[in-house]
Amino acid sequence: MKNANSTLFKLLILISIFSFSVNYYGQVFFQKTYPTTFDKTSRDILPTADGGYILAGSTNNTTINDCDLNVVKTDNAGNLLWEKQFGGSLPDYAYSMVETSDGNYFITGYTQSFGGGDLDVYLIKIDPSGNLLWQKDIGSFTNEEGREIIKTSDGNYVICGSSNLGPNSQAMLMKIDLAGNVLWTKKYGGANQEFGNSAKECSDGGFILTGQTFSSGQNGDTYLVRTDVNGDTLWTKTYGTALADEGVCVVNNSDGSYTFVVRDSTASRDVDVRVIKTDASGNLLWNKVYSGTLKDTPKSICSTADGGYMIGAISRSFGWINPDMWLLKLDGGGDTLWTRHFGGSDHEHCHKAKEWDGGYIAVGHARSYGPGQKVMFVKMNNSGGIVASVNNNVAFENDLKVYPNPAADGLINVTSESGIPLKIKLINLLGQVVYAGAPEDKTIDLGVRQQGVYLLTIESQKGISTRKVVIGK
Repeated sequence: MKNANSTLFKLLILISIFSFSVNYYGQVFFQKTYPTTFDKTSRDILPTADGGYILAGSTNNTTINDCDLNVVKTDNAGNLLWEKQFGGSLPDYAYSMVETSDGNYFITGYTQSFGGGDLDVYLIKIDPSGNLLWQKDIGSFTNEEGREIIKTSDGNYVICGSSNLGPNSQAMLMKIDLAGNVLWTKKYGGANQEFGNSAKECSDGGFILTGQTFSSGQNGDTYLVRTDVNGDTLWTKTYGTALADEGVCVVNNSDGSYTFVVRDSTASRDVDVRVIKTDASGNLLWNKVYSGTLKDTPKSICSTADGGYMIGAISRSFGWINPDMWLLKLDGGGDTLWTRHFGGSDHEHCHKAKEWDGGYIAVGHARSYGPGQKVMFVKMNNSGGIVASVNNNVAFENDLKVYPNPAADGLINVTSESGIPLKIKLINLLGQVVYAGAPEDKTIDLGVRQQGVYLLTIESQKGISTRKVVIGK
């Protein structure tokens, strides 16, 4: 009976390990990059009425120092439908996008091509087919940029950004109507520089803004501004350490509290992902750091239907030495539920992650998959499935052989029948990369002795495949 109970106990452990892995990872529905001649990135994404997606970012579309707005439209499976550029002969850049009440899209950022020659807030309106309806440069004789645009409950829109970029910079909120007419502009700051990165509307019609202030310390602190419906300041708060801190993105919670993600510098000159939650008056509720030993940079935060949060970030601590797209799922108390990394041996960045369709979508750019910097689009499911394949590259999947599985003592054979070079990553249930390399030998010692379920990511010039492997007899 003792041996039977022991066997049953071991079986239950294996079942629980497998079940945990299934519920721990978001399943990748697809990971896409798009062919390009010039370097491109995506800064924002929205679902569209036809079931597809629209992505807004920028492209270096000439051989000189120039960039234009770049808009990508895909179907529901992430397949490219069309791609269009907007801008002039000088740098023009996109940061944020919102669907308008008439079914079109506003995209904002900055322009040097139009206006007085300095940076102006750039606002374009396009229809669902990507046709330009109009474009505006909004600014004065100083530098301005738009970092985020949101729709307000009264049917108008607010752009969060910065004005007077330079030694006298101020955070800024600008309210516009559907025609792009400025209704009001408000600026926030002290004796030194302030920058606005993100804003959301509050339940009373006012706004919460986060960014960075240098008026409270020479290295920069996280800046939080609460306004009324007219953009007039109700209160301001700063949060920081002895080093540089910057509020990157903010969400307002259903209970009136605020949660924002912070770019937090460390003594080793690295960067950490920090998340801060405050009450409705800006008083600290909790403050948590999520990072490894290297540079990990936050880019976005969104609330999720389960009361938690999704963080989009860039990580050098986990994965290859070069940065990966990094997604972190937190519960409402800021505890980590799971993390996921996407990328190869070169640079991958995440600029925005959102909850959608019961799962998550994330965009940025990639350099690992062929020449140049490409727009990267990842769609995950929140049901907890294990990654089956990436890019649906059937030929590459058939070319690979991975055996034995289970792999006794961490020894596994990974081969390509066509003989192409392979790069390999092994990821544990905590989302940590426990092996990364480009081995020449067929038999690989993964250096893992702990029994369990892992993800094995295999990369080559033909594509990427991710397999579930079991370590142990």
